[in-house]
Amino acid sequence: HRRQAKVVTCDARDTPERIIAAVFSALEGETPTATETGFGDRGVRITVRAKWIKADNDRQQICITPIAGPEERTPEYMRRYLAQNGIVLKEVLPGGRPAAGADGTLLGHAVKDILALTPSDQKSFLEAVVRLLGFSYAPNVPVTFPYAGIQIQAYANLVSIPGGTETLVDFGNLYGDALAQIRNSGMVVVSIDAGDGYGTVLRKVLTALGRPFEDNPVFLAANRSAQYNTTVAVQGLLCTNPDNQRTLFTPADLPGPVSDLLNAEGVAVVTW
Repeated sequence: HRRQAKVVTCDARDTPERIIAAVFSALEGETPTATETGFGDRGVRITVRAKWIKADNDRQQICITPIAGPEERTPEYMRRYLAQNGIVLKEVLPGGRPAAGADGTLLGHAVKDILALTPSDQKSFLEAVVRLLGFSYAPNVPVTFPYAGIQIQAYANLVSIPGGTETLVDFGNLYGDALAQIRNSGMVVVSIDAGDGYGTVLRKVLTALGRPFEDNPVFLAANRSAQYNTTVAVQGLLCTNPDNQRTLFTPADLPGPVSDLLNAEGVAVVTW
């Protein structure tokens, strides 16, 4: 009587995961299932990886994944954010119960460690961020170097970090052979071009100082492996200062749930 119906036979001892797998295996012949979906939002890329993904009649993506226990649930604020963007998470506990509903995690009421910079130019931006990272900044430091048998004096900005590593930052004030001569004297010089964005300025200086940073870092939404999880990739640079405090520098206007996630991870955020 139901010619379009699929029949799945299950044993009473089958686990919920095996039953769900059998159902999706039967459906896959008609509409292949995906294991990844996502969307972009204001400089952030959200990717949801699930064991099974299927679109419902409302064109929502239903993402089903077994989890080991309640501690592996995706926080409620992130679940709501995904649902607002057409992605519904169904996380299944070992006993077959859905791990849904409020779980006591913050729903956008966290005290977020976010600092909004309003730099007027590249110099003011660099001075602000290096001080936030715990480095020292000295503008217009005199630099002398030999040229054609005489000592020439020029000016540059000096950035130094605990331990003695330092670099000169030139914003286009050194011309001709001056850069080559200063570098030949053993000093590290970073040249900032007029068209360099703030992110590029910071990237150049951190590289010259030998400080590690992560470009466009990725964070996990739930406390479980990345295989079947929600990842949040944020435009910007993730840096660690000498006190091991992590700071994300980003031009993105972060959605509230993403800043909640960063707050829960102990990551300070600096925007511009």
